[in-house]
Amino acid sequence: MPPRAWGVFAGLWVATLSAFWRDAAWELVLAAAVFFLAAVSLTKGERWRPASFGFGLLAIAALALGQIALGATPLPSATLLAGVRALALAAWFFTLQRELVRARVRFLEFAVHGAGALALLSLAMMAAHRRGPWGNPNHLAVWCELLLAPAVWLAATKPRFWWAAAALLTAGASSGSRAGLGLLVLELLLLLAWTGMRRHRGKLALAAIAFPALAVLLGGDTLARKLRDPEPLLYRDQMWRSAITLWREAPWLGHGLGTFAVVYPQAATFDTGELVDHAHNDWLECGVEGGVVLVVLVFAGYLYTCRLALATPWLLGVLVAGLHALFDYPMARFPMWLWIISLVTLATLERPCFKLKRRSVKQQTVPAPPPIRGVRSPHPRIGSKAGMS
Repeated sequence: MPPRAWGVFAGLWVATLSAFWRDAAWELVLAAAVFFLAAVSLTKGERWRPASFGFGLLAIAALALGQIALGATPLPSATLLAGVRALALAAWFFTLQRELVRARVRFLEFAVHGAGALALLSLAMMAAHRRGPWGNPNHLAVWCELLLAPAVWLAATKPRFWWAAAALLTAGASSGSRAGLGLLVLELLLLLAWTGMRRHRGKLALAAIAFPALAVLLGGDTLARKLRDPEPLLYRDQMWRSAITLWREAPWLGHGLGTFAVVYPQAATFDTGELVDHAHNDWLECGVEGGVVLVVLVFAGYLYTCRLALATPWLLGVLVAGLHALFDYPMARFPMWLWIISLVTLATLERPCFKLKRRSVKQQTVPAPPPIRGVRSPHPRIGSKAGMS
């Protein structure tokens, strides 16, 4: 890969390995790094054609500024930080569109290998009863959902990627996330059907045996306890009702980006003594913070990704992560968004399936030979209008 592509790759992994550090100051440092990469790319990057997905991110940043200008947020500093995040994500998208034109294949392959290594590290830390880089096990499951699709898609033609797919599948299952377990199985079956069941039926049978065994061995206690819970949506259903109430109070522009933790207490229906900083449903949280405007923008981006996934099946993980967001809050993490946008950017580049296009050779018009006097042409259109000289 070119040096600037390596710089982008390194920045992505620095953000991922520090995902456990959820601090506003560190997010500003990451955003500043993204802006620096964007500035370097503008001076020396490749020519590019901006996609509409990036302008949607710019619209979210404009929404944050509009909320501050209209006084529609109780905490302008949090809304400003959310606007800076959206602006940094737009800069990340446009930077990757410029820098990965000639390195999209290598970037995806190195990303999958790195994801497999991080999944193994997470498994080792879980075995030692320590949390991995993502901290939240549900967020680890969502990240595994994102990278499982590229890993399986690459492994369909390059067997050296199967170890990464197995590591991601095992780490996601062992996280103890109920939604993650079901969605990972669904994603695996869809991908194997998409890449050809007959060709991979042996791997499918092996995964069907090893996957539940490893899940029970490494995360069975937590997972079994959650599955036996008679009230699987305990507290979450109440948080969802409170979020709907807050959305109704400010249906169009919301209460301000990044302010859910501030406005939630006024609609809370229970108190466990713990801080509720997210709605455990990113879609509802979008409605609370940004109203209909933000929900429409985010849903339009999701539909845009669905259209891209028709040509790039390895983008299926982004769609699955959107379903997981109905039960958790993975999109509140800045590094998670960097991964989502990286995958979407690769799909928006030319030749999204990584198949080289053959250059079409234009047929050159061969001039008709001069007619021979006294001889009828076999083709009436060659020669004079009557076909005779």
